[in-house]
Amino acid sequence: MTNLYVITDNSGNVKPIIWLGNSKRNAEKFPFDWKPMSSVGSGVIEIRIHHRGEFRVIYVSKFSDAIYILSTFQKKTEKTPRIEMVWARKEYAKIKQKRI
Repeated sequence: MTNLYVITDNSGNVKPIIWLGNSKRNAEKFPFDWKPMSSVGSGVIEIRIHHRGEFRVIYVSKFSDAIYILSTFQKKTEKTPRIEMVWARKEYAKIKQKRI
């Protein structure tokens, strides 16, 4: 599972993930993957969950104060619904605007 072993914050600090008990082995069985969503914004990631349907979580974690969940939804067609992309872009823009 890529990128589940080290977390970096906005300051460039690297933080290890410490797996306790069988948590790592169990997580590796989860039916998911991820991909960058640069069409939404810089640093935005989409987690794709494949379990009894298709589910998505779009988030950004590059800011030091929080991890922002931009959108969550169940995917019912091959293409990501336009409304979800518009919503995620709008939320991302709001976050960036607060930082100016």
